[in-house]
Amino acid sequence: MATVTKFPWRHTKPFSIRDRVALTGTRRGCTSGVCGVCTVQGVDGRAVLSCLALAIEWDNRPVTTIEGVAGGDELHPVQKAFLEYGAVQYGACTPGLIMTAKALLDENPDPDEEAINEALAAALRLSDGQVRIMSLNTGGGFTGRTSVCPHHYVAAVLSRKTSRPVKVRATADEEFIACRAGGEVKYTFRTGVSETGQIKAFEVDIGFDTGAYVESQMIVLTLTSSYMHSLYKIEASRYSGRLVHTNNIPYYFHHGGGLAQMAFGLGQYMDALARELGMDPADFHLLNGVTKGHTTMTGTFFGSCGLAECITKTAKQAGWKRKYGKLPPLKGIDRRWCDGLRCQRRVQARYIGRLHQDRR
Repeated sequence: MATVTKFPWRHTKPFSIRDRVALTGTRRGCTSGVCGVCTVQGVDGRAVLSCLALAIEWDNRPVTTIEGVAGGDELHPVQKAFLEYGAVQYGACTPGLIMTAKALLDENPDPDEEAINEALAAALRLSDGQVRIMSLNTGGGFTGRTSVCPHHYVAAVLSRKTSRPVKVRATADEEFIACRAGGEVKYTFRTGVSETGQIKAFEVDIGFDTGAYVESQMIVLTLTSSYMHSLYKIEASRYSGRLVHTNNIPYYFHHGGGLAQMAFGLGQYMDALARELGMDPADFHLLNGVTKGHTTMTGTFFGSCGLAECITKTAKQAGWKRKYGKLPPLKGIDRRWCDGLRCQRRVQARYIGRLHQDRR
């Protein structure tokens, strides 16, 4: 819970909550009351579009943000439900939807479908008739859903030939076979590092084999450009990316805009760089990793950051100091992966660190 107080009258609540109180869970979206991602809960329990409210209107009044929903380490039932049913989706709109759902349940613990539709329609700035809540069997997102597959065209052709609706249903395994994910991406990393092991400059070059056609593969270049240096305190960077047309089939990615493959390659590189400098990879990441209060070159402000804590706890749990440099090649707990330490930024400003214990 945040108390909005003593801020310039012209500031809206998202600005005050995010940049002054450093509670960054409240997202800043359209800033015009259309998207609903900035929803918070007012003192009266109502869901409020904070981008439409000036901070002076809430002077010395408590406001519940997404950070205040959970009770300590125990998630709120609404948060648990979002996790259980995979409702987090991309993540940017999740805090606003959770706040909307919580406000609804606080007022009406057992809402019917009409009440749910009405609440979500208000959060999304739609009319009641434009929202339908449907409970379906939902599978994972790691398939070809982000690009057109051959059986999509087959359904369209059959529908046109028969003048009837046609549905082609594919299992998850069939989706993996039919989709065109998996194009080759070449990453070239270069760094400038001080004698003490601090990263000063970072350069990245990406070449992506898109195949014969381009659909939305440019997302790979757009996302990786902002995520490449988001984990490290860097003073200067340069980035270049190319989509290369070839005679191969059109390629895309399974999910996540290619960030997983980028994080794997970058992690390999940073681990090798630490070894070349004669540094323990864990110490190298702790030295260069972002911390609370840091602002990146792209303007991202870290109001909170658990990266150092994540690395420290993971290293301790895995016995990193005891095992580093002493295990036989590929004889660690997880033999499928290369050795070293990898870190990756996730969409919701949280960090996932993975420590590979099969160090040589």
